[in-house]
Amino acid sequence: FKLQIVQNVDMNTMEPASGFVVAVDAVGAGEGEMVLCCAGSSARMTGTTEERPVDSVIVAIVDSAELNGTQVYEK
Repeated sequence: FKLQIVQNVDMNTMEPASGFVVAVDAVGAGEGEMVLCCAGSSARMTGTTEERPVDSVIVAIVDSAELNGTQVYEK
């Protein structure tokens, strides 16, 4: 598996927050892309990670995000 270091994001400001996660990349994400991660037992439920010892997985690449009716991120 390709491993990615994922930086947390503050959901109110969409700015980088403290903390990082190492996640298995199940979708082919690239550097600088915003992604969605899944952790814990749910991380082992994707087609790529099923029955594997995975604790965190990237499950989606975000194209755009809206917060309270305002677009706050666009790829």
